[in-house]
Amino acid sequence: LLQMMQSMEDQFDARGLANVTWTLGKLEFHPGNQFLELMCKHAESKISEFNPQNLANFMWALVYLGHRNQKLAKSVKDRALICMHKFGSQQLSNLAWAYANSEYYYPDLFSAICERAVKQLYQFNEQEIANLVWSCATLNHFDEFFCYFVTQEVSQRISEFAPQGVSNLVWSFATLNYFNLNFLNCAAWRMAHCAHYATPQALSNIVWGFAVFKY
Repeated sequence: LLQMMQSMEDQFDARGLANVTWTLGKLEFHPGNQFLELMCKHAESKISEFNPQNLANFMWALVYLGHRNQKLAKSVKDRALICMHKFGSQQLSNLAWAYANSEYYYPDLFSAICERAVKQLYQFNEQEIANLVWSCATLNHFDEFFCYFVTQEVSQRISEFAPQGVSNLVWSFATLNYFNLNFLNCAAWRMAHCAHYATPQALSNIVWGFAVFKY
C-alpha cells in the first residue's frame, strides 16, 4: 500500500497528504524517512491549499513519528499565519505541540497562536489548554496577556482538569515565571482532591512548580 501511495504522491491534494500522514501517526507506523521526505516535498509544493486542519494534522503526525524538516516547518508557519483566523482550539493546540516538540521556534507564529487562543478559550478542553501552555513554556514563549486569560479560564473550570493537566499548567507557569495566586489556590485545591490518581511525574512537576513560587 505504501509503495502504491509513493508512486501516486504527486496526485494527492492537501487533504490527502495530511490524511495519509496523520493516519500513519495515529497508527504509530513509521514508513521510513524517504517516504516522509517525499510527503514533505509534495506538501510544500501545495502549501497554499492547506487549511488549518491539514496544517495541524500534517505537522503533528510528522513530529509524532520523529521526523524533522525545517524547510517545511517554515512553510507551514507562513501558511498558518495567513489563515490563523480560521484555526480552532484543537488545531491551535496540536500545531503548537508539534513546534514545541520539534524545537522549531517562531515567535511570530506563537504570538499569533496565543492571540487567537484568547478569543476562544471557552472552546478549549482541558487537554488542549494544558498542551498549549506547555508548548509555550517549552519554547520559553511568554505572553502575559495570554497567561492572564488562561489562568482566569482555568480557575473557573479547575474541576475539569485531571492531575496531569494541573501539573502541566503549574509547571508551565513556573517555567515562564508567571505568578497568579488565584490560579495556584485553585490548582492546590484540585490536587488535594485528585492526587490519589496522579502519576509520580505529575506530582513531581507540581511540587517543583509550587516551590518555584514559594507557595
